[in-house]
Amino acid sequence: QVLGYISDFNYGSNTVTVDRRDWVTPESGDWKPEYDMDAGFEIVDLEGADITYRVRSDCTYHVLAGGSGPAVDVGEDEISVYLREADYPIFWSFEMEDREVVSIVEWYVP
Repeated sequence: QVLGYISDFNYGSNTVTVDRRDWVTPESGDWKPEYDMDAGFEIVDLEGADITYRVRSDCTYHVLAGGSGPAVDVGEDEISVYLREADYPIFWSFEMEDREVVSIVEWYVP
């Protein structure tokens, strides 16, 4: 599983570029005092360049209704519109198999 923001989605070449991040909570070993304790989580940038992955032709896409759930399955055309029309950065989970993306899920943990 890879977590992060989509910095580029190229449908022509079936690739997605991910700005890799980590979801850190006070219970995780990576929590730092400067993180937002009131929120209960922090999205932390992982060092290194964005990584481009191949997206399988049978990849599934899931977005959260209203930004917090439940998950709704959408098609490739719908995810394209969703990404284009989003007015805030969306955090995603990328399920991988053999270094290829097989599922992209909008990530939100209350």
